Amino acid sequence: MQKWKCTLCSYVYDPALGDPDNGITPGTPFEGLPDDWVCPDCGAEKEFFEPLGWWVPHDVSEARSSRPTGEKRSDRWRLSDIGSVLPDAQRSCGIAV
Repeated sequence: MQKWKCTLCSYVYDPALGDPDNGITPGTPFEGLPDDWVCPDCGAEKEFFEPLGWWVPHDVSEARSSRPTGEKRSDRWRLSDIGSVLPDAQRSCGIAV
């Protein structure tokens, strides 16, 4: 299940754990939290949370490819590739390197 991170304090809501101190049972997805639920650490509302990284569904029927049709894993950018084009991109935007 997808974890969600508070953008204000970095608290991570893990649906597998829920938020028992605030009446949220384990297994409750973020979308199933009450509208008035807030971050237990800083009090931020749900709108201040964002999905945390990639996740692997427990149920294979939930799985969807994150790659466009026909794209191979080797077609993806690597960190080393990004590092090599970044200076070129900065120069083309007029940013001093």
